[in-house]
Amino acid sequence: MVSLYRPGPMLYIPTYIKRKHGKEKVKYPHESLAKILELTQGIAVYQEQIMQIVQAFAGFSLGEADILRRAMGKKIKELMDEQKGKFIEAATKLGHSEKLATYIFTDIIEPFAGYGFNKSHAACYSMIAYQTAYLKAYYPTEFLTALMVSDEDDTDRIVLEINEAKSKNIQVLVPDVNESRRHFTYIDRTKIRFGLKAIKWVGDGPIDTILRGREEGGPYVSLEDFVQRTGSDVINKKTLDALIKSGAMDTLGERGHMLANMERMAGYLREVEHKTSTKQMDMFDLGGESNNGGGLILQEAPPLSFEEKIREERNAIGMSISGDPLDGLKRYIERKSLGLDKVKEFLAELEASITEDHVMDDEVSDAWEVIQTTEKEGDNNDAPPEEEVRKERKEKPIVQVIGYVESIRKIQTKKGDNMLIVWCASTGWKFTSIVFPKAYNQVAHLFKEWEIVLVKGRLNCKIEMKEISIEADQVKRSTISDLRTAAQNEKIFGDEENAEEKSIKTEPIFTELQNKYKCTIGVDMITIKLASGTKKEVLIDIKWILETYPIGLYHVWLDIDGQMIDTKKNIGN
Repeated sequence: MVSLYRPGPMLYIPTYIKRKHGKEKVKYPHESLAKILELTQGIAVYQEQIMQIVQAFAGFSLGEADILRRAMGKKIKELMDEQKGKFIEAATKLGHSEKLATYIFTDIIEPFAGYGFNKSHAACYSMIAYQTAYLKAYYPTEFLTALMVSDEDDTDRIVLEINEAKSKNIQVLVPDVNESRRHFTYIDRTKIRFGLKAIKWVGDGPIDTILRGREEGGPYVSLEDFVQRTGSDVINKKTLDALIKSGAMDTLGERGHMLANMERMAGYLREVEHKTSTKQMDMFDLGGESNNGGGLILQEAPPLSFEEKIREERNAIGMSISGDPLDGLKRYIERKSLGLDKVKEFLAELEASITEDHVMDDEVSDAWEVIQTTEKEGDNNDAPPEEEVRKERKEKPIVQVIGYVESIRKIQTKKGDNMLIVWCASTGWKFTSIVFPKAYNQVAHLFKEWEIVLVKGRLNCKIEMKEISIEADQVKRSTISDLRTAAQNEKIFGDEENAEEKSIKTEPIFTELQNKYKCTIGVDMITIKLASGTKKEVLIDIKWILETYPIGLYHVWLDIDGQMIDTKKNIGN
């Protein structure tokens, strides 16, 4: 598989599969090649086979075969043409027809100019694939930790890996001065921590000091203890600010309280260092214990709000780990939105468009994976032509949706008018707000990164672009804190329903599945039995049902005539 899935050999994958499963008879271009190709279903897969073929069929020496291999590797057309002529001439001298020699070179040898693979390399790659699969299956937390360490400079990859961790019920936590190592840190089977290196403006010096202090004296038991043991390497405005805002000092105090007292921490450290340098003692020192002038005394200060915490985390480590801006707001947002049914219809249509009209037999597994991983965010770097949108806008439904702004791009039309493209995220899906010149002066200024927007306008969904866009005619802006307060005031804050609502919705969870599908419920798993030939609509319906309910104990599997497919979903009461 490693060697087949490369340009050149991959053209023969369908043939290889049919032959491997006995659906097509194995054929050899010439009997002299049978021994060389018998292990790969009569298809040349490895570089070594190409070298053996030119030796067996055209009488090339090993050195001449290597020259041909190098010509293919470098893709030098003149050299390839020269080798082709030489091969055909040599083959005809051994009694082969020119037509057969041309076929073997053109259809078997030449495709390897498209990255044919060395068998010894393939063996190594395959061994690593097995080892990796084993680690991922049996040590998922350790595996993801190592993966994050290798990708720690790539924020996009880290976001993907954090989502993968969440799908496996593994928490990825903010850095911590008492637990984090330099890089991403394995804590236990359910927890991974960001490493101290992930914190911007915290260099190797402060990190070394924190880790050395922990190694020599154990965990830091209080803020006062941390200040005393780390010293001026860490207790300075730049480093302290970054450590606190990233959440790395949460075990020592509340973030807002510590931020307001950074000057007091620095003053306390100066006092400690002065007494140490002058060897001053007070009456408490005579007993063998020193409180260094009464210890670190802090002034009162308000705690950081949820919005401030996640905003500062994003600034400090590139993303918010303690929460998403819309946490707890799903029900509120759905209640304040209009036309979400149109959005859900499009998402279902988008997922369905990737599968065949009927998903059959062994295609079901692939179809489920496609439905699970369909990318819902398109790349919209170019503004759609205003004329085209205007022509179709009357047919588009008007919707009102809420999300937070991820990024903004200002562009100009060919006429020199200003436009805005705004990428937004809502609860479980993303959309693009497009501000055309006509509305630019009225609404463009209302979009601001990391703030909440309510956008009203025409909905435009494009299957081919995998994109949901809204022509923004009306926009209202809000802060995360204001939206959470509004939801709390209306008593619909929190993604969990109140006791009465929850009992209505989640108590019959298994009944709903059993009414529609044949289910078997075990100690910690649910198996949904389906027949071969299951339609795509069934898979989409199951996915929507599973996403309706909160994460729980029961892991869900599909059983397609004995073929077990992992839905990667856990549900429960």
